[in-house]
Amino acid sequence: MAIKKASVSKKAVSAVKEAVVSAVRKAPVAAPARKKVSEDELYRLIKEKAQEIYVLRGCSAGDSLDDWYKAEAIVKKEQGL
Repeated sequence: MAIKKASVSKKAVSAVKEAVVSAVRKAPVAAPARKKVSEDELYRLIKEKAQEIYVLRGCSAGDSLDDWYKAEAIVKKEQGL
């Protein structure tokens, strides 16, 4: 028994290809799984981010607590906490 090869136009193949590429581009991308960080690591990350905020605002004194709270919010968001 011989198997007959299907005849498919290049236009049809191109249309399917475009549809697949479009669907892949529109598909949601899952966020990479984040590993849990220890309390010590979380503290270190917040401390580093607070220092970065302090430097970015010109190393002026008086806003260290505000810097810490901003850093804590940023780091927790980045870590998915």
